Amino acid sequence: MFENEVQTRCAICGTGVLLGLVFVLTHLPLILLIVPVAVLFFGVVADPEETHAIWLESADV
Repeated sequence: MFENEVQTRCAICGTGVLLGLVFVLTHLPLILLIVPVAVLFFGVVADPEETHAIWLESADV
């Protein structure tokens, strides 16, 4: 998954969009939309190598 930078960014941003849709469709408070917005921001800004390192580090726990 981490070999293609565009695919990695799309996967992270897609996760943020899906989280946002779930929060809106379940009528949760709008303050909770901070989480999907943060995920979208992370998907746009983060370097895929950093993302890969985070996933590997969390998998070791």
